[in-house]
Amino acid sequence: MGHAWKIGWRGLICLLLLSAVAQGVTFDWSPIFFLEEETLTELNADGETIETEQTTHFRALGPIFEERNSETKNMATMRPLFIQYEDKETDVFQYYFVPPFFVHYRDPNLVRWEIYTFIQRRRTGISHDNVIETFLVVPFIWFHYEPDHPERSYYGIFPIYGEMQEFMFDKSTWALWPLYWTITTGELTRMGTPWPFVQTLHGPGTGGLLLWPIIGHWWQEGRMDYQFLFWPFIYRKVDQLDRPIPRVREGFLPFWATEHGEFVDDVTILFPFFGWKEDRTKNYSEERYFYPFFMQGRGDNHYINRWAPFYTHSIVTGVDKTWYLWPMLRYRTQREKDLIIARTQFCYFLYWNETQRSASNPNLAEAHETHIWPFISEYDNGAGLKQAQLFSPFEVFYPHSQSVRDLYTPLFAFWRSTWHTDTGESRQSFLWDFMVEEKTSDSTRFEINPFFLVHDVAPDHAEFSLGRGLLGYKREGTFEDGAETLQLLWFDIDL
Repeated sequence: MGHAWKIGWRGLICLLLLSAVAQGVTFDWSPIFFLEEETLTELNADGETIETEQTTHFRALGPIFEERNSETKNMATMRPLFIQYEDKETDVFQYYFVPPFFVHYRDPNLVRWEIYTFIQRRRTGISHDNVIETFLVVPFIWFHYEPDHPERSYYGIFPIYGEMQEFMFDKSTWALWPLYWTITTGELTRMGTPWPFVQTLHGPGTGGLLLWPIIGHWWQEGRMDYQFLFWPFIYRKVDQLDRPIPRVREGFLPFWATEHGEFVDDVTILFPFFGWKEDRTKNYSEERYFYPFFMQGRGDNHYINRWAPFYTHSIVTGVDKTWYLWPMLRYRTQREKDLIIARTQFCYFLYWNETQRSASNPNLAEAHETHIWPFISEYDNGAGLKQAQLFSPFEVFYPHSQSVRDLYTPLFAFWRSTWHTDTGESRQSFLWDFMVEEKTSDSTRFEINPFFLVHDVAPDHAEFSLGRGLLGYKREGTFEDGAETLQLLWFDIDL
């Protein structure tokens, strides 16, 4: 569909222009349509200018239709419906229809498509002649086939009959669920007939029976012993029997619950509100004054100071988070490799700001991204490039999705600005290039498209035009000795 669309619209543009696109020629009737083809060049080792590749950029009807082509990569979209990417060097093709609703991906070793993750189709191992087939309609249809490993193949139609593997459990089988269902984890198999009311446990040195939720007892020799009465209120579970000190977890909810073992001691009174905990593996201790709102915890790599919803501060595995008046204001800082990433949020997404700076070189400029939802988004890559857009309702929800950014963001670009702080160059557009202003250190160009108004001033030329020559003035050269032309009713008059 994408390729047919590209050919059709290219042909239509050529008919409208009554000419073929020539190298380096730009047809700019923005926002109705825009077509540009140019040749990129670079200097070789001998200092000669050589051509590297040709690129084509096409837009039509504002942001609706867009296509970018080069010798190595292609992109085409019809917003807001679909977008597709093609990388000719790696032979990778990606197609998105109203992402994240439908995704299609293809490379030399994999073909995959999915509908909102619930319906999936995968073919892997294509390049090795060992094709593995997978088809899922979660939770109803499960199919997986590996020709070289029949034991890993499975199929199922839920709840009628079937089997699945590596999904929540090592293996699960069912027949007229919930009348019959088994769950296998390692050497243990739990059988429900029907699930969950009558359950038995099977495996080496293993046994037990549950009449859920009234009473139950199962065990595994040398590993664990579990009993309950009127689940989940009264229970006792002993595991880690192979350790010097087994772990014992007991409870008579909601009055008390305890855990004691070789590494952890945990006591809860009036579950889950009050209690204390000591984890000797992490040198961590915790007091719960009114869980989950009021609690404190201290450890080597674990710190919690929670007085919710007024104030919360935690440091867990290097991630530092602070809340004020949850969920109003949130600060989050963490380190990823050489980057220190700091994020500030107000009401999760109404205000969202993230900065990234170098941990090893604090003199480097920081990059940042800011969203004031749904009005404006601003970006600074820390290397002199800044961008801003009005409006931006999707960016804050999908900050790392390139397909969502490419497909939806341009639809709402009523105003977009790009500027380079190191060169002084800038570009602003309004209503998808209906109005455009471009500036360099010594020139300014302003346009109202298509052809309504052009105002272009630079040291070596100047132009003012209404209606593409209906009324205008041109100067080629400097102000002192340039050739001047008056335009009137599309005729040029030399001055």
